[in-house]
Amino acid sequence: MHPETNPPAFDTDTIVSTNLPTQPAKYTLKKIEAFKFVHMRYFMREGLQEAAQTGNDTLAITQAGKGNVTLCTANSLTASKNAKPDHGLTFAEYMYAKNHFLTCIENAGWGNKLVDTFNWFFHRLDNHHLQGWGD
Repeated sequence: MHPETNPPAFDTDTIVSTNLPTQPAKYTLKKIEAFKFVHMRYFMREGLQEAAQTGNDTLAITQAGKGNVTLCTANSLTASKNAKPDHGLTFAEYMYAKNHFLTCIENAGWGNKLVDTFNWFFHRLDNHHLQGWGD
C-alpha cells in the first residue's frame, strides 16, 4: 500500500444483522427456548430449507402464553423425519450449523456467558490441532 493512499475508514459502529435468512422450525426454536438438546442438523442448510418448505396444510393450535393461543403448521411442531445425529454430520456441516445455533441461543435469551461459552467451544473445535486430520 502506498503511503499517499488512504484506506477506507472502518466504521466500528456498523451493525451486522443477526436475523437468520431462514428460521429453523418451530420445533427447534421451542427446544432451544426450553434449554433442551437439539441436533445440529436443524441449523444446516437442509434443515433450514426444510423448515421453510414445511407443508402449510395441517394446522395445530398451540399455547403462546397465558391465555393466548396461536396457529402454526403441525409439521413444524415435531421432529423432522430427516433428522440425523450430530455424529453423522461432516465437520464442515457441523461448523456451518453452529453459526445458526449461536444466533438462535442468543435470540432465545440464553445469556451472554452461555453464548460466549458455546462460541469458544466451537472456536476451539475449529482451531484444534487435530482438526482436519484423517479426512
